[in-house]
Amino acid sequence: MPSFPSVTLRMLDTGARLGMLTGPDDTFRAVVDRQLARRAELAGIWSRYGAVDPTYFGSGHHWMSHPQQFADPWTVLGYVAAAWPEAHLNSNFIQLPLFSPIDVAEKVVTLDRLALRGVTYVVGLGWRPEEFAAAGTDVRYRVGRFTEIVETCRALWAGEDVKPGKHFQVSGRLGALPREEPTLVFGVQSPKAAERAGRLADGLHVSWVMDHESNSRINAAYQAALVREPRYWALAKFLSVDEDPARAESRLDRMSTMFDWYASATTWTSADVTTAITREQESEKRTITGTAKSVVDQLVPFAREFPYTDLVLTWLAPGTDDAENRDHFAYLCESVVAPLFDELGVPADQRTLKI
Repeated sequence: MPSFPSVTLRMLDTGARLGMLTGPDDTFRAVVDRQLARRAELAGIWSRYGAVDPTYFGSGHHWMSHPQQFADPWTVLGYVAAAWPEAHLNSNFIQLPLFSPIDVAEKVVTLDRLALRGVTYVVGLGWRPEEFAAAGTDVRYRVGRFTEIVETCRALWAGEDVKPGKHFQVSGRLGALPREEPTLVFGVQSPKAAERAGRLADGLHVSWVMDHESNSRINAAYQAALVREPRYWALAKFLSVDEDPARAESRLDRMSTMFDWYASATTWTSADVTTAITREQESEKRTITGTAKSVVDQLVPFAREFPYTDLVLTWLAPGTDDAENRDHFAYLCESVVAPLFDELGVPADQRTLKI
């Protein structure tokens, strides 16, 4: 585990959309190409303050997602591996139990041979019954399927023979093996899932939908259950920062916009998730809000609470104007990220922003 965490700044614009596409005429290629172009531009801004670690974060994964428009995550990762070979890839949340273990194992080997700087897979249990029905199963079996997929894939990647299990009829050995052991990070929303990650995963990423209290409780459960040193352990927080605190508060309305889709889901499987809270509660309990100094003061205790490898900070951008958002990013680099590194005692030569 590195001595000091890296920082990631991810942008949430005024649309507050979960899916990748912004309209009926948009294309996944255009969206990804815009993302890559923006990252190159933002990297130039941060380079005045520290090192840049080129990193592509996927958009997450949902089936049957109307009106959201998600791309298949495996396909997008393959495209980015070719379009941006110098970047490390992070899948973001993939709902693992919707796939078979041989499907996952083969896709990971393929991406291993495509991505020059490797891939971090953030995998979750899933929670929407309609997605499990589309996969020909039931949400009630998600934990058993998830565990069997992880164990079967690990055996296949090690070049071992596998036999059919309880949920999947997979037998034999893989033809091609990965060059290095794949990194499976569990994306979780409950202490019980965090304990499972402590036993089985290579790292932890607590879902961004958790409030501060739940986030701390879940990370503590993970730390208590750890059986190996994590390769990746992320603190994930939303930020709304502005010189005018009232403007920072006003951006929290888009969090409600984002949660509208989640709130309409058939069910939630974690009691730790809250989809309907007031703007005041959002500011107090989930999104770190205020002036740059106030946000840094609030962030530091969270960043020090556990030995994180990564601080994943999603910032609520001022609007949809690219120039305005670039200026705001520069403001965050100077007024939030650099002072945060100062407060955490990160040496100048280890101040890394993942973009």
